[in-house]
Amino acid sequence: MFVYWISIFTSNARYFTVVLTFDQRNEARIQRLIDKQEAERQREQDLNISRELREVDKEIAEQRRVNDELNAEKARNMSLEQRKHELEIEQARYDTLQEQRREDVLIAVQRHEQDKELARLLRENDRILAEQKQETEMVLEQQRYDQERARYLDPLLLSHIKELGQLVKENNGSLIANPTIHALVRAKTLNIFRPIGPDRSTQLILFLHETRLLKTEENPLDLSGVQLTGIYLSASTIQRPIYKLSLSSARLNNASFVGCDLSYCDFTGADLSGANLSRCS
Repeated sequence: MFVYWISIFTSNARYFTVVLTFDQRNEARIQRLIDKQEAERQREQDLNISRELREVDKEIAEQRRVNDELNAEKARNMSLEQRKHELEIEQARYDTLQEQRREDVLIAVQRHEQDKELARLLRENDRILAEQKQETEMVLEQQRYDQERARYLDPLLLSHIKELGQLVKENNGSLIANPTIHALVRAKTLNIFRPIGPDRSTQLILFLHETRLLKTEENPLDLSGVQLTGIYLSASTIQRPIYKLSLSSARLNNASFVGCDLSYCDFTGADLSGANLSRCS
């Protein structure tokens, strides 16, 4: 029973296989035709689409070209305006820089002149300070010298005056009677006149006149050639008469006798170059 069914089944299967194979072939041809037609339609559609796309691309390209030309023209116009504007800006910047340079040069020149003037003033100030310092040092040095000189000359003059006073006292107010003492006094007096200067020389002259050693009528001391330059015997200073004063042959250059009573004074042979004898009587 089983064997028979298998035989039937096998025989039917062959039949069905043949039928199925034939149907499948027809369907395949039909499908190929359909696919071919579909492919033709698709190709035609693609061609149409391609043509349309090309037209669109041409229109787009043309529009783009026109737009590009317009943009290029605008760009050229804009570039010219922009360049002109940039040139104006550059010119303004250049003018500003030139003006700044001129101002800088002017400031530099002014500063240079100010520096020169300041340097000159500083040099002048340094010179003045140096001169003032030198003058101050010279004054101080002169003061020290005068002080040292005074410490030496004042006692020297005082000692000589005391000695003369003592001699006058010992000789009863006159040194004429003793020629030796007279000659000694003359020698010492001439010797002391050399270093003591005008002021002390004036004091000594007044002392000798007061002690009658320089009076014309008393055989005065011979002061021939003695240096009495610059002595100051003006009336307003000594406030005493000096009439009958004997200074014959003395060197009285630049001496002052303003307002003095010179009655009976003896200046025979004296050098009175530059002496002031105004208002003398």
